[in-house]
Amino acid sequence: MKKEYITLTALFIGQGLTGSIISLLTLTSTLAGNMLTPVSYFATLPVTTTVLGSALMVYYASHLMKKYGRRTAFIIGSVIGLLGSISAAIAIYYHLFSLFVFSTFILGGATVFNQYYRFAAAEVFPTENQKKISTSLIIGGGILGGILGPFLAIQGAYYFTQYIFLGTFFISGFVFIITLFTQCFIDISDAESAITNPSDSCDSKLHNYHAIYTSNDFIVGTLSCTLAFALMTLLMNSAPLAMYHAHFDLEESAVVLQWHFFAMYAPALVLPFIVKKVSNTNIILFGAFCFFVGSVAIFLVDALLAYMFSLAAVGIGWSFMFSGGTFLINKISLPAVKHKIQGLNSAITYLFNLLASLSVGVFMINEKGWFIVNMVSVLLIVIFIVYMSRNKFKI
Repeated sequence: MKKEYITLTALFIGQGLTGSIISLLTLTSTLAGNMLTPVSYFATLPVTTTVLGSALMVYYASHLMKKYGRRTAFIIGSVIGLLGSISAAIAIYYHLFSLFVFSTFILGGATVFNQYYRFAAAEVFPTENQKKISTSLIIGGGILGGILGPFLAIQGAYYFTQYIFLGTFFISGFVFIITLFTQCFIDISDAESAITNPSDSCDSKLHNYHAIYTSNDFIVGTLSCTLAFALMTLLMNSAPLAMYHAHFDLEESAVVLQWHFFAMYAPALVLPFIVKKVSNTNIILFGAFCFFVGSVAIFLVDALLAYMFSLAAVGIGWSFMFSGGTFLINKISLPAVKHKIQGLNSAITYLFNLLASLSVGVFMINEKGWFIVNMVSVLLIVIFIVYMSRNKFKI
């Protein structure tokens, strides 16, 4: 097998396994926090510190990749994740809420490396179309994590009957060990990182950072990735609490999240077949429309089906907006600037992701919190659609 396909396979597995940790934490962090915290208001603190850890690590992770290469940086991320998992297991065993919060902070720093598989995928093959296909496939690898994460969380949750979720974080540590091993097969050289035809990316001012930061590719790409991630985080992290207050059990919440994560990543497996025919603008706008449908649908359908349909639509919306935004950022791919641009894109995405995560506790303490977060989503998506339509970006 050619090294390009071995590398692509390793990236696919890495995306899926690190994604499984993200979905595992989404399902368990708030519930474990609710179990450990002395004050119910702090139940969402662990999931918030996960995002905080990601936000603080996201730009440094890009620096590690520039300095040591993709493979070494991904291995470092796996080691960080293993340490965070061990720490979380100790926190649950000794019922230490503060240590658990610190552990999720460490795990957040580890899971942020998941953001860079989409960029690494664009370096495996030289042509623009191959880059888009590779990027879509790697983002689609998250489907493995979306299904596997909640399943592993449930399998480990009650393994030790006296210590709920202890087994979950033992499994998390094992997943990071497997991830570390698979990342050893990544082989991306500096030569492969360079775009062969600069005119396919930006204009002759590519080295001028001001020109890049004010370009349509960067503005729309970053705005699309940021809004998609922030709204997805707000709705996804609110859903388990909303379902808990509505008296759904853990297994039902897991099923809803599994469908949500499936919907997040499955469309990326279809995108390789349509990237030649559909513009980036239309890909992003379709995703925004799905967000709108998901946020409105929660009020039109009853009970469990409402959560399932709503979170699935939100997942599809995230997939198209995030993929479309990533395609635009990947067009800026000369070695001299790409790591800074990718790092800035990810940093902005995670800063607003952090804000969305912090907002969950504020919104969901209100009895109408689930209604409020969906209305916020509708408002922001409508503004974004109007913005895109009025400017008519040719991207």
